[in-house]
Amino acid sequence: MPNEPFVEAAHALIRGEWFPPLILVGERQDNLVCLEGHLRLTAYALVGFPTGIECLIGTAPTMGRWAR
Repeated sequence: MPNEPFVEAAHALIRGEWFPPLILVGERQDNLVCLEGHLRLTAYALVGFPTGIECLIGTAPTMGRWAR
């Protein structure tokens, strides 16, 4: 089943397991995208975004150009 890894990760969170930090990047802190950790981010969404999600954040004025 294609969604199984996401459901398994959500169950891991419910059991209290810890995930490595998400890596978020953008031009400013109020406009970030997930660079690494999409499965973990989806699992957090499935369990209602608990507080205390650890993230590494990188910002740079030219960050928006990386995908062009």
